[in-house]
Amino acid sequence: GRSAPAPDQEDAWRADLDPDQVVAYATADLAVAGGTVSAEGAAFRDHGRWFRMTYRCEAAADPPAVAAFEFAVGEAIPPEAWEDYNLPGSPADAD
Repeated sequence: GRSAPAPDQEDAWRADLDPDQVVAYATADLAVAGGTVSAEGAAFRDHGRWFRMTYRCEAAADPPAVAAFEFAVGEAIPPEAWEDYNLPGSPADAD
């Protein structure tokens, strides 16, 4: 996968992506340590299909802000697995 320094870089990095929803804990729980959130089991929806995703977000305390954000896009999640991961939509939506 690739990574980007800020959330707004996703569109610039992959112009073919137009995600409309992210589930941070689709296939694994979030991990929080200090000011860092790690989502190793995230998923995002693009044009009715779900894809695996991981991300890590570091927060700055003063002033409160996102200090760093990295993500990596993974493989498509098969429609038959969406219900297992509680992902909204149905396989018909992926057509």
